[in-house]
Amino acid sequence: LSRSGPAIVAAAATVAVGLATLVLARNRDLYTSGPTIAFAIGVAALAVLTLTPSLMRVVGLRLISLRRRNVASPLVGDEGHRLETGATPTDALWRAAAHLATRFPVGVTLVMVAVLLPTSMVGTRVQSLYDTVDEYPADSSFVRGARLYNKHFFGSQGVTELTLILTADVRWDRHHAALRGILDRLAVAFAERFTMVYQRDLQDPLGTIRSGGGMFSTTLGARVASGFANPLVRDAYIGRSGAAARIDLGVRVEPRTVVAMETVEQVRLIAAQTVEQSGFLKATGGSSVAIDVAGESASYADMRALRIRDFRVIAVAASVLIYLILVWLIRAPVQSAILLAATLLTYFATYGGTFLIVRQLYGLGGLSWQVDFLLFIIIMSLGQDYNIF
Repeated sequence: LSRSGPAIVAAAATVAVGLATLVLARNRDLYTSGPTIAFAIGVAALAVLTLTPSLMRVVGLRLISLRRRNVASPLVGDEGHRLETGATPTDALWRAAAHLATRFPVGVTLVMVAVLLPTSMVGTRVQSLYDTVDEYPADSSFVRGARLYNKHFFGSQGVTELTLILTADVRWDRHHAALRGILDRLAVAFAERFTMVYQRDLQDPLGTIRSGGGMFSTTLGARVASGFANPLVRDAYIGRSGAAARIDLGVRVEPRTVVAMETVEQVRLIAAQTVEQSGFLKATGGSSVAIDVAGESASYADMRALRIRDFRVIAVAASVLIYLILVWLIRAPVQSAILLAATLLTYFATYGGTFLIVRQLYGLGGLSWQVDFLLFIIIMSLGQDYNIF
């Protein structure tokens, strides 16, 4: 305990602290699981420092069969080399590795950096994937269903389906003229910015009345077909509260891609600008309208934004805390920084190497968004374990 205790405490602390920083995440799965595992590591470390040596003392050294091995003190030969009785080829291998690393530290460092640097550079540019259709086997039920849906309803190119909700602090059903104007303005704005497949709303519940440029037909038949006169359509696109207007959008963009996620924010911004320019807010005495986007791509966009935020916060927090633990243990700030930098290089190299293997085997253009997050915590924590030992 006197010799190995500090190393065990520090090693357990790096893993526990690394995982505990997940409490800073906003993703529920991360901020609940990280501290739980960190607590379990703390319990295990406490057992190693108390229960394990106590059992060894009670049962004796036979507990770990030390007496079956030759543990004679190392001998020093005439040439100054340590000669251990009963040395194995494995012992010779590690002795040679230690001799090489300590005799030629600069050369070994340069060689290892040269080995790790190429895949590290790849690791800094790996794209995170959010498409579960690509991640699961092709014969999975929901994968087949998603592809059949796109094939039979939208053709070969995918369509991102979004639901835009405009929530006002006044009732839309009492401001029909203003709502008509906003819906028509949105149709034109969306048609100018995106390749629209449809826009379904209270004005055009079937998405077939407006022309390709988003302009609303002025024919009598089109006006009669407008949903303002149909109670069922009003319930679907305004709702019983009368305060929320729903707009269903189909944009010709592959769903679950980064482009689709960026489209979500663009739709939100266009809607906010259109409502502002419509004059509705001033006409109703300074009322407010909340802009929200729902749908599969919207949920992935939120997940992506959370992941980016959580990764930045947790990476900084984990690095700083682990660095402080290293400084406490080895009392060398510069060397601690070098150990941390070496582990970061290992992380990027591992991430890049993993991507190259996955791309070769499965043809994917990136890695699941969960990989870099978990890989960082594992390598940063366990990597310092190995550095400490």
